[in-house]
Amino acid sequence: MVNSPLHTSYFHSVCCGLFLLLTGLPAFVLAEQCAEVVATAISIQGGVEKRIKSGTEWKKITAQDTFCAGDMVRTQANSRAALYLNNNTILRLNTLSTVTFTGLSQQGVNWLDLKKGIAHFISRIKQHFVVGTPYVNAAVDGTEFVVAVDPGQAKITVLEGRVRASNDHGETSLSHGETALTRAGEAPALQAPRVQPWNAVSWAMHYPAVVDFTTLMEAEQPESWGSHLVQSLEHYRQGDTSAALTELESLPDDLPNGSIYLYRAALHLAVGQAVRATADLEQALKRDANNGEAIALKAIIAVV
Repeated sequence: MVNSPLHTSYFHSVCCGLFLLLTGLPAFVLAEQCAEVVATAISIQGGVEKRIKSGTEWKKITAQDTFCAGDMVRTQANSRAALYLNNNTILRLNTLSTVTFTGLSQQGVNWLDLKKGIAHFISRIKQHFVVGTPYVNAAVDGTEFVVAVDPGQAKITVLEGRVRASNDHGETSLSHGETALTRAGEAPALQAPRVQPWNAVSWAMHYPAVVDFTTLMEAEQPESWGSHLVQSLEHYRQGDTSAALTELESLPDDLPNGSIYLYRAALHLAVGQAVRATADLEQALKRDANNGEAIALKAIIAVV
């Protein structure tokens, strides 16, 4: 019997389907496998996406997703991520950050590009490890450091160990507590000593929740909150902090209700944005200087 193209196509489809069923792997996973996994997602908060090297589409990722050389990862607003790199480095990405796994390997030189945003690295590797940015490269010598890329400049802060910052215009070495700023077209330059260098990584900290807002709607009149706040609380109940914060973006700057500031401060802390949370807590305390929940959240920030 001679198989027609239709029979052949059907046969191949059935065989492929049986193979995927037996292996337990979906087709898109097999398509994206690579010779060497360069990174693994270990913690995801909010919207975090990846784009494979040969693709153009961004797809949401979850914890335990893996990445190949050339893949890109980006965090959306009010989101952050932690990844384990195959060179024994922990990488934490702040909100609105984009990174490319340019060349990570268990042997030889390692290279990673931070396109924009803020990244926190904890690295104990012995191999040469370079973090590239549009304005300066950071050569790592077993250390903990933060790289922040803004339009027109990049900043490197060392929390432990040493980093060599360099570009075509010059270089400088940084050690514990030092920061180097590099503007476009200029050599990296050491900044004045930082009194509290850990402020550069406050966004990566975990702030324990001490206020429960799931019953807040029962204590407040819905009319005083508005539809956006109602939707925000619903997202909060479902555990989607990023969406809950997004719903609050349209609220006016001067809010009459201190509870709204308190609620937004708690959401900011949940995604590590201590500076924004502190500003909202000050507004809540202006309306009620004895607000116990606001005082408790300020205490949490101070302790962390």
